[in-house]
Amino acid sequence: MEAGAVDCLVKTERTLVDLPLVVERIIHEVDYMPESRVVDTSSADDKGRQLDISQLRRFYKQQSALVGLAVEKVVSEGYFRDAVREVIETTSEVLGVERVSLWLLHNDGKVLRCVDLFERSSGKHSKGKRLEVEQYPTYFRLLNTERVITAHDACADTSTKEFADSYLQPLGITSMLDGVVRVSGKVVGVVCHEHVKKESRIWASDEVTFVGNIADMVAQIIVNSRYRQAEEQLRESHSNLKQIFHAAVPMRVVGRQGKVLMANNTFYSYIGLTKSQVLGKK
Repeated sequence: MEAGAVDCLVKTERTLVDLPLVVERIIHEVDYMPESRVVDTSSADDKGRQLDISQLRRFYKQQSALVGLAVEKVVSEGYFRDAVREVIETTSEVLGVERVSLWLLHNDGKVLRCVDLFERSSGKHSKGKRLEVEQYPTYFRLLNTERVITAHDACADTSTKEFADSYLQPLGITSMLDGVVRVSGKVVGVVCHEHVKKESRIWASDEVTFVGNIADMVAQIIVNSRYRQAEEQLRESHSNLKQIFHAAVPMRVVGRQGKVLMANNTFYSYIGLTKSQVLGKK
């Protein structure tokens, strides 16, 4: 099982341990630790322990979010619009970022279009902004080689500074963390996480891993959505065929050996024979 997977289990000598549950218990014990047992965090070692607890909290929150999203009906059954909304709202909350959006490639990969942008402070969703791929060659080249594009200082980072004048500065975006969405090995889009506070943000390694997992989940949503649409089209085609077959015009289906496989009621009435007298006969 890959590190960072939703089903996060740690194998011991005798059993499998549910890691998020273990982390939750550790955090619970720390939260309710008697004051007499709380250590002075002035030393470097104790500050390190305090940082470890913070990382555990983030990790547990991230894993809980991934599991929660995975079992959502809109996600597992591929209801694209609702699933994307659920994912980007949850990710915004978990990472504490103002702007989270999904962009998909269109026009044979020449245009990146925003299909949903969530702004946390207002709770609003919007869409429609377009970016021409040829105007940002470095960024789009990296989409083909990276799993996650990490830009602590987005206006200065070589991977994202192309956006500085036209996108980052007008919107007050100082840091970016973008997960590349791939379906069948092909880049189809990107999930953008944009920090808008004055100070830039240093993304932690667990946050980078989390965003990569979110991008993979969006890819699965796209696949599930395509399957669901194909099934709906198949059902519609079957319904249309059934309506045509049972129309007023006499119809029959004959196999390779010339035997009648099926016929509509109009056909039976037209020839004056019953179903048992027709099916399987030449």
